[in-house]
Amino acid sequence: KCFSVCDVGQGGLPRCCGGAMAAPKASSIAKGGEKSQGPQVTRKETRSCSISPGISPPGSPLSSWSPVNSPPRSSSFSPPISPRSRSISPMLSLKSPPVSPPRSPPGTPSRSASPAVVSPRAAGLAAMVSFNAAASVKEAVELTHFLNARGVKTFCTAVYCKSKAGGNWQKATNRGVKHAPALIPLVTKGWMNSEECQEETELFNRLKKEERKKREASKKRGESKTDATPPRKIIPVIFDDITPEDRDDPESMLFNLMTTQAVTHGPGWMEEVLAALQQP
Repeated sequence: KCFSVCDVGQGGLPRCCGGAMAAPKASSIAKGGEKSQGPQVTRKETRSCSISPGISPPGSPLSSWSPVNSPPRSSSFSPPISPRSRSISPMLSLKSPPVSPPRSPPGTPSRSASPAVVSPRAAGLAAMVSFNAAASVKEAVELTHFLNARGVKTFCTAVYCKSKAGGNWQKATNRGVKHAPALIPLVTKGWMNSEECQEETELFNRLKKEERKKREASKKRGESKTDATPPRKIIPVIFDDITPEDRDDPESMLFNLMTTQAVTHGPGWMEEVLAALQQP
């Protein structure tokens, strides 16, 4: 069979491009040199199912086709663009708008802001933290930053003296005891064994009693003028290492605070201190 007709060969027979030639009439030579007429082989014209850009034999339906008449072929293949790609592709060229960081709710302290350093003589001073450096300096610094970040001005020697090289920490402590309306002692074993912590708490408690007596005397005299300074108060924070025996020790300042409502050191203890400071 011939699967693709290219041109016409000798005798008017088609010449195939990729297939076998059609067989001519069969003949055989008989014995004695005589020619014998063999059976004729019927030649069938086979058309290719695909169009080949060659020369078709005369009279062939493909003879009118010419590569010149065919549409020009592109040297590069361009896939059709779907409607979806037309609608999406323009968006790819658009630049995304800059994304701004989420805003924090009002009253939330900024993470990028530096921690505030409050002086013991600062205007509007609200509290002072009393602590023993060997036992609870980390908690003292954390509490100070926590309160200052929420608008409660709090003095602590571990924060203030660190920023004042060459300063006298004892004088700074004395100023804090005198001007701070609230004292927050972090009661640990180290606090109870520290003479400085005991003395500053005892001094604050004495000033508290003296100011209370002045207010009562002024009230008895019928003086209507009120003092702008808020009354002093102590907010002790009791840590886990404090035992019932420590509470009953008459030699400790903690013994004098038995009737004062305290905060237990644990989850949410700084929020409890903040709530106690906000109460009148």
